[in-house]
Order: sequence, then C-alpha cells, then structure tokens
Amino acid sequence: MKENNDVVIYVDDSPSAREVVKEGFEGSGYLLRTATGVLDLENRLLSDPDTVKKVRLFIFDFEMPYLTGTQIASAMDKVYKELQDVPFVIFSGRPKDDVHKAIEDAKKRSESFARNYRGFIEKKKDSVAELVARTGEILNESSR
Repeated sequence: MKENNDVVIYVDDSPSAREVVKEGFEGSGYLLRTATGVLDLENRLLSDPDTVKKVRLFIFDFEMPYLTGTQIASAMDKVYKELQDVPFVIFSGRPKDDVHKAIEDAKKRSESFARNYRGFIEKKKDSVAELVARTGEILNESSR
C-alpha cells in the first residue's frame, strides 16, 4: 500500500498491546503514532501541532490510568476544537458488556462522542487485522 499522510493515533497503556498493533499496521500505509495514556497523548499533541492537523483516526483502549478511552473521546473536542470531528474506535479486551455500557453512557453525555464513535473491536486473536481493515473503512468513508 502506498504511504499517505493519514495519522492514526493508538492510545493504550500496555506496551505489548502497542507493539502488537504497531506491527499490525506496518505496511498498511497509515502513519501510526502511539501514546501510553491521556497525559502522553496530550504531551504528544502539544509538542507537535502538525499531528493535530493530520490525525484522521483515534484508537482508544478502554481501561487506562486516569481516564478511560470513552472518557478521553468524550472530552477531546473540549480540549482540541481542531479534533472535534475526528472519528475513533474503542479497542479493548475488557468484558464486552462493561465496554458497551460505558459506550452507551458516553453517547448520552457527549454529542461529539456519539457523532465520532465508529465501533468497538474486541482484543482477541487476529483482532489487529480487523482493526487495520476497519481503519481503512473509516478513513475511506471520511474522505468522501
């Protein structure tokens, strides 16, 4: 696949999960950036304003220190107006029922969450391939 300028940011506190996803995105043509949590994400966005302009998709783990992925996604547009329309997915190994409940709660509380949410992908065997495929679908939809 040809290289492009579509930046995808994956936020997960697990070093092994970040490494597996990074390997899965190799050769995909997307520029994958990672962050260890909300504080690292904020530092990366503040230190590189160009990334804020190029980010096309966020992938959030659900359970992380300080804020969950649904909490980060719910607040993103309040912190960065430039990111108010950037879609995201939740990628987590937590029990599906827990994640779905948090997603439904976030949709009720945050208009931007409801607007930008593009799905939940459960972490399991071969789920990184599903994540990469879904990334392509989302980015193709948003470029229309």
